[in-house]
Amino acid sequence: MNKYITRGIANRLPISLQKQLWQLVSERENEQSKELEAIDYFHIFQFNMHNDQLYIKHKQERPEYIKTHKANYSKAINLSKNVFS
Repeated sequence: MNKYITRGIANRLPISLQKQLWQLVSERENEQSKELEAIDYFHIFQFNMHNDQLYIKHKQERPEYIKTHKANYSKAINLSKNVFS
């Protein structure tokens, strides 16, 4: 799988968080393969802080998918609300 990320996100998102996002993408693609679903390569990530914990909301449109994960990163991040891959 080729991986694409914008330069701005690559420069402003911590490497540890980038790795976690790519892991989430890989896990989702494996789930879709096992369920014989068409793989949606467009992933949307939203970040939210709650009680000093960063959360990642992982979304896809087709098929509809939403799952929230705890981030392996506890600091607030300074970037626009969504990251697309």
